[in-house]
Parts: sequence; structure tokens; C-alpha cells
Amino acid sequence: MPEQECELQSRADSFDQLAPELRLREPDLSNTLAMGADIMNRCHPSNVQPMQRCLSLLRSRWGETDLLLTQRTQRLKDQLLSMQEQDILLDDLIEWMKTKEKKLNKDRRAEVPSSVEQIEQLIREHELF
Repeated sequence: MPEQECELQSRADSFDQLAPELRLREPDLSNTLAMGADIMNRCHPSNVQPMQRCLSLLRSRWGETDLLLTQRTQRLKDQLLSMQEQDILLDDLIEWMKTKEKKLNKDRRAEVPSSVEQIEQLIREHELF
């Protein structure tokens, strides 16, 4: 499990590093959209619609990329947190099992009582176990 946690952590870290890089490119997007709008204002009327589609496509792809990056980063962090919680639960379960195993080994070494009352008491203890 630790290697899976390390892999998830490294993937989450790489996605975290992508977010600032994407933010650094937003001025480039704005410049490109501004240049596209300027070109669209100067171009022949028959080319206005294709330019609008291209600029709209550029905006939507940028938004999709940003959204996917955010979603995948969050999903990786959620998986990592879930894995860590499962590790804690597993450790608790192992500790509980070790405690019960020690008790069973101790009880195994004890002599079997001869009186019925003692045996009934042991049965009640066993049911609570």
C-alpha cells in the first residue's frame, strides 16, 4: 500500500504543479482572444463566423482543461485521503486482532475448570468475546 500512496501523492503533486502553470498561461489566452477579436473586426464578413467559432472553441477548451485539472486533482486527493483512512482502520483492526490472539493464547494455557459454574462462566465470557 505505501507504494500506491506514494504514486497517488506524486500524481497529485504533479497536478498541483500544473495549476500554476495553467494560470501563468491565462494572459496568453487573453492576448490570443484579443488578437482574434481584432482580426475578426478587420476580416471579410464571410470569415466572421468561422473566427467566432474558433475563438469560442478556444474559450471552451480552456475552460474544459481548467475544469478537468481541478476535478482530477480533487479526485486524486480524495483517493489519497481514503487510502490513508483505510490504512488507519487496517492498523486498528490488526491491533485488535493481536490483542484477541494474546487473550486466546493465554486462555489456551489455562486449566479447564472442573465445576459446572466455572464452565458456564467461561461460556458467557466466550460469547462476549
